[in-house]
Parts: sequence; C-alpha cells; structure tokens
Amino acid sequence: MSFLEILFIACFTGGFITWAWFIILGFRANNIWGFSIVFLSPVSPFMFASRFARKARRAIYYYIIALFMLLSLTLYIHFFTLDFYTNFLEKIKPEDIEVVIEKPEPEIITNVEEIIPKENLESNPEIKVPIIEEVVEIKPQLKLDKKPKRRSYKEVNINTIHLYINKNIIATTSRTKHKGKLLSVDSSALMIKKRSKGGSVSMPIKKNKIIKTEVYL
Repeated sequence: MSFLEILFIACFTGGFITWAWFIILGFRANNIWGFSIVFLSPVSPFMFASRFARKARRAIYYYIIALFMLLSLTLYIHFFTLDFYTNFLEKIKPEDIEVVIEKPEPEIITNVEEIIPKENLESNPEIKVPIIEEVVEIKPQLKLDKKPKRRSYKEVNINTIHLYINKNIIATTSRTKHKGKLLSVDSSALMIKKRSKGGSVSMPIKKNKIIKTEVYL
C-alpha cells in the first residue's frame, strides 16, 4: 500500500470520527441538532459550533483539520495523480472468474480396418471409407380426425328402399309427406310406423303414389 493510500484512509477515518463526535454532541443538546448533523453535514457541524461554542470547541478544530486535509488530498490526487484511482480500485475490485466450458472433441477414426476388413482393402484398394451421416429420426405426424358429418335426410331410389329397413324415412306423395320408421317393403307398398298423439300407428303406402323417398343417414 502506497503512502497516498495510507494518508487518504487516515484522513477519511479522522473526518468520520469527528463527524460521529458532533452527532453525539448534537443529540446531547436536542434531537433536532442531532438529526441536522446526520443529514446536513458537512455544513451543520459549523452551525452547531457557532451556537454551542464551549461544547464543540475541541471537536470543531479536529473537524476543520480533518476536512481540510481530506479535501486537499482529494484535489491533489484528482489533478496530479490520476493513476491513484485506478490502482486503488484494482486492489479492492474482485477478480473476474473465467468460466471455461470444454467442448467434447469429435471422435476421429484412425484405423480404417475397424470399418473395412484388411482383406477387402488389399483386394480392392479403390474402396473408399464410407461417410457416416447423422441419422435424423422422423416422427410420424398425427393426423387430426375429421369432423363427423352431420346426418340429414337424403334422397334414395325407391327400388333400393328395402335396404333401409328400420331407418327413419320420408315418403312424399302428391298429397302429403309421410314421416316415420320403415318396417317392411313388398312389391306394392311400404309399411311405415308413424307417431300419433295416442302412441304410434303402422300404415301402408303404395309405391305407385310415392313421388320421392328420403332416408335419414
């Protein structure tokens, strides 16, 4: 540690001790003076010394000497020895820790015989060492299920109506539409079970009167 560093620390310590001395004297007088010295330094000690000359006579002398030496030394260091700051900060600054991450070295095949037998190399010297490429795993893509189709009444041929036994159908004639469940089919008529207020009723509908047939699919 250099002489300037020792002198700077000594002046700073002396100034701090005299400032603490003034704080004690201020709180002994009253709380207002105590807090004013804490928060309004370095001006408040001079105000306290002018108000209480007997109590602060010794403290103000040491305070002026320490403050003068600290200010003079600070100006001298600032204007004439700029390297003082850099050297002082380098001593108190923590050293940077370098983190070194070691990367694994790629494996190099030096012996070709591990891949290709020696006999094949001697018989055919033009054999080239195969290049091993990186295998990329291809994951199958999941197909989203299609939305179910909405069911509705679809028109069908009356000649194939027998394929839809026990299905809900609509048989349209020239007068009305008959909606119900298909029970049976014969060569001349369709037997449909229709709902009524009292329950259900089965009724035949002749094929030659039917204009259109629809099945709920």
